[in-house]
Amino acid sequence: MAGDGSGPGEVAGAEEAERPDWVPPGIDLSTPNMARAYDYALGGAHNFAVDREYFRAAKAALPEVQLTAQANRAFMNRAVRFMVGAGIRQFLDIGSGIPTVGNVHTWSSRRRPRTRSGKDWAAHLTRQRRNSEAEEPK
Repeated sequence: MAGDGSGPGEVAGAEEAERPDWVPPGIDLSTPNMARAYDYALGGAHNFAVDREYFRAAKAALPEVQLTAQANRAFMNRAVRFMVGAGIRQFLDIGSGIPTVGNVHTWSSRRRPRTRSGKDWAAHLTRQRRNSEAEEPK
């Protein structure tokens, strides 16, 4: 059931002993994180109960916040597809945060497999990124 630690990316009580493999050491699972809340808004699996609670509170105050997040991601995906179609083969994804649904590298490589994407993920997110990309369908 959602929120009880049984779903993807969920940690019941966010205890250290139940830390998923994709979460690097040193990441506080008891404090909400905007990037993980954004991931939740997009339907991703890299978020926790505390992030979902945070997002639901934001949505109660700003009902359009989820549609805005989805529209933002849809625009980025259309822009990437357009650029790949125009012949651009290399992308630099600045401020990409944590891996979430529909990243630049996902859309560019689906459209043209030999595109290259650089990301500016922080060093502590490297393990999470690798594990997330390993889960993506090819």
